[in-house]
Amino acid sequence: MEIKLTVNYTDDEYLCAVREKVDQMPNIKVHTYIPFMMLVLVVCLLNYFVLLDSWWGISLSLILALYAIPSLFGRYLAPYIGLFFARKQKLQETYSFLISSEKIYRSSQQGVIEVLWSDIKSIDVTTKNYFFNVSNGSMLLPKSRFSNEQLQWLNEMILAYNKPLKQDK
Repeated sequence: MEIKLTVNYTDDEYLCAVREKVDQMPNIKVHTYIPFMMLVLVVCLLNYFVLLDSWWGISLSLILALYAIPSLFGRYLAPYIGLFFARKQKLQETYSFLISSEKIYRSSQQGVIEVLWSDIKSIDVTTKNYFFNVSNGSMLLPKSRFSNEQLQWLNEMILAYNKPLKQDK
């Protein structure tokens, strides 16, 4: 069986894919909340010891805030920042995929990518997307573009090549 797809990603598909990829990042909660908690703790301690008004107290608070505040909101802003840049090129293109039992073939205006199943590092399966991770990035395929039969065949191909399958929690 071969699957032929032509995909022109929508804004919603791209946002959903980036959100799902960000949520799969290891220790995302640690990198999101700990810097902000450190900022609050340091500012409270500096205020308690009446050092917040000194030049180094203000400098320390500002440096921590420059890291902590974007970390806190970065998880939510990253998809929109990515969408802003993707609209200029990635979302303007049409991608053609051919998935066979030997390889995945993708062509677009940027060129052709041909990946053997054995060259795929891992596959992330989320609720709405497949991410085929190769050495230089990921190929995204929305599940909504497949029929039930195609989804079943694709899952069998993934298991046949013993690829690490990371399911959504």
